[in-house]
Amino acid sequence: AENGTQEYSVNNREDIFTMARTAADDYDRLQRMLNKHLIPRDNPFPENRPATVDDIHFLPANLSRLVIDPYREACSTGTVISADFELVSPYLAAGCDDAPDQVRDGLARALAHFGCPYIGVRSLGEQVPWFQLSSINGASPDPQAAGVVYSVGDTFTPFEPARVHDQQLLGIAVHSGELDAAVPFALEAGCDFIVLDATAGVNQPWAELRGDPDLTVLRNAIAVLRRLRCEGEISLIYYGGMRSGTDAAKVLAIGCQAVVFGAALGFAAGGRLVAGRFEFDGDRSVEEREDAIRNFLQASIGEVSMMARCAGKTKIHNLEPEDLRAITLATAEATGVPLIGT
Repeated sequence: AENGTQEYSVNNREDIFTMARTAADDYDRLQRMLNKHLIPRDNPFPENRPATVDDIHFLPANLSRLVIDPYREACSTGTVISADFELVSPYLAAGCDDAPDQVRDGLARALAHFGCPYIGVRSLGEQVPWFQLSSINGASPDPQAAGVVYSVGDTFTPFEPARVHDQQLLGIAVHSGELDAAVPFALEAGCDFIVLDATAGVNQPWAELRGDPDLTVLRNAIAVLRRLRCEGEISLIYYGGMRSGTDAAKVLAIGCQAVVFGAALGFAAGGRLVAGRFEFDGDRSVEEREDAIRNFLQASIGEVSMMARCAGKTKIHNLEPEDLRAITLATAEATGVPLIGT
């Protein structure tokens, strides 16, 4: 309510305050309020409206099952990417390879505090687990990288993925159109995870700023795994348009193991959008940027836990598609989440 949502805007809240403070016989003021609400608004759901996670909502647990005690029962946010690699929260970061050093330093400190890995061409430092981003014909894996992510591009071609040592994780980043070939390949190659890239490309700086995320990558990846009867055998990490713990909870419920924050971290670090790109003013110290990103991540950890609790779960990874409903046809079709009322 304080920040406003599509269903309950800040203006709605201010109108309620105004009504509560208006005398019953103040007819002029009452008439002005009425006239304001008689003004028709634009259709919020036009035919060309893209699919968005805003159109996915959680079903409160008390509608279908006995609820947990959200004040006394803990909710685990622990996330397993592979048998040898666990995180305290389901979050990774990406997009800051070309950011100013001051921003990268603040991000590194914040990610290190929560143990969140970074996906990128360049490492943020020894204190942050680094998933080295590489093209199929790119640089050889760095022994210092905790994992290697091969970006396969718009057209998938089989290749020889490599890891320097047994503890190094192996993964690929793939778009929706290449999943039929890429998912079986990842399984056969022994990959630990697949980055479902809903953006213009995880290898591009601030890729989320280049267009709406393609949510079909979630539906299609899970459909391929189910067809192969391999659902749950490889971790799915989603990248594209994540802005909060609530967004993350919805993606986890659909079937992913973790999500990647990109542009949201840029905003948290003080970035301004100028001509579709981030610009960072020099009016903040490294410590201030670190604190801002830490606050964002801490809030997102709390949010994903809250959504799971509301659905009656004590682990965020117990969220499932049955806990969700979509409110638009476009989003229901793009994600496979049932349309409300069906």
